[in-house]
Order: sequence, then C-alpha cells, then structure tokens
Amino acid sequence: ASVEAASSMSDAVTSGGIVTLILLAKVRVFGRVPVSFLLYTVLIGYAALVAYEFWLLETLFQAH
Repeated sequence: ASVEAASSMSDAVTSGGIVTLILLAKVRVFGRVPVSFLLYTVLIGYAALVAYEFWLLETLFQAH
C-alpha cells in the first residue's frame, strides 16, 4: 500500500462522513444532540488540526 493510496482513502472516508453529517443535519443523535452540532465540532477540530500542522511547518523551517 502506498502513501498516496492511504491518503486518498483517508480523504474519501472523511469526505463521506462530512457529506453524511450534512445530509442528517436536522436529525438528533442520542435523542438530544443535533447532528449539526457534531458537524460544527468536527469543523472546529479540523481547523485546529490544520493550524497545528502550519505551526509545525513554521517551526520546522525556522530550525533550518
């Protein structure tokens, strides 16, 4: 298995999950929590991950 294939599969699974959450945005999970809340939680988590990766890149390039 190549890195490109693993990355593509990861992107596909993530995209599929996001699309599913969008389609079910009005539904409530566990009888209480709207799926839209989970969608925003995933969005904030993903944004934090991207910001962390940029910080890592900046730290790496400052070291050289």
